[in-house]
Amino acid sequence: MKRLAPLAVLLLVGCSAMMPSGPAGPKKYLPDTADAKALKAGDNPVAFLEGTWVEEETKKPTQRVYTFEPDGKFTFVIDGKKIGGQATLSGETIALDYKTIGDESLSAFLEKAKKAEESGRQGAIVDAMVVDFLTKDLDRRRELSFSEDFKSVFFGRPTPPSTSGEGMMEALEAMKSSGPTLVRAKAVE
Repeated sequence: MKRLAPLAVLLLVGCSAMMPSGPAGPKKYLPDTADAKALKAGDNPVAFLEGTWVEEETKKPTQRVYTFEPDGKFTFVIDGKKIGGQATLSGETIALDYKTIGDESLSAFLEKAKKAEESGRQGAIVDAMVVDFLTKDLDRRRELSFSEDFKSVFFGRPTPPSTSGEGMMEALEAMKSSGPTLVRAKAVE
């Protein structure tokens, strides 16, 4: 037995060096516009969204992403909270219906967060930040429109250019100022 003890220690040390040091953290993403495909005539706009999207202005790797399934189900991750919903075609835009946070309905989460904030519970600050976002910013994120190149989407409705041709630049600026633009994303280490 004494002869095998050094071998057992060597095996244990060698194996532990090859094992990962713990679970990998959540993926982070950056914009990936290099080979972005464009929506083509006849494509299903909701199915086209399949994949992961980030805000165009993202400069540092982020976990704040939208991930769409081909059937329109989506998840939006903000401050570690997963907000789930359903995307549907609504005329010229795609409507986003936010339904859940984690395993709870939005209304149940908001009620619980309000009670936690009143009680001073630890963690209520993060919940309060999410509630603040939900009540102020989420309404701006309920409708997606395709950009001019049909490669990205932005929150808001497209503003049609005037028929006289005047005001086209103003219309394009209004489209851009509607809300953040989402572009396809790539995972980074």
